[in-house]
Amino acid sequence: MSEDPSFRRTIGGGVRRYIFHLIPMFRPEVLTEANYPAVLHAGDLTLVTPASPARSGEVLAVFASGLGPTRPGVDPNQAFPSSPLQPVNSPVEVAVNGNPAEVIAANGTRAQ
Repeated sequence: MSEDPSFRRTIGGGVRRYIFHLIPMFRPEVLTEANYPAVLHAGDLTLVTPASPARSGEVLAVFASGLGPTRPGVDPNQAFPSSPLQPVNSPVEVAVNGNPAEVIAANGTRAQ
């Protein structure tokens, strides 16, 4: 060995740093069903509509695309397996009327 590892900082070794930015190929968006956003009442899985509005504090299910990869991953153009659930790898934040909402789970799912 030609150098003593304890001198690496003194002689400038190990100063490189890399920053990677992930640029998504798709913009995340809520899917639509019957001309309404695909937002469902979690209790009975019926669509949230003006005739059946969501109530304050109610748990809802939202179907969206473009949320990024899951753990473990799925090959492109392949359906998600029905079991086990595969969580989205990136953090997911939801706002309702500009107010942050609690996200209980963000999983990949099969299209029905």
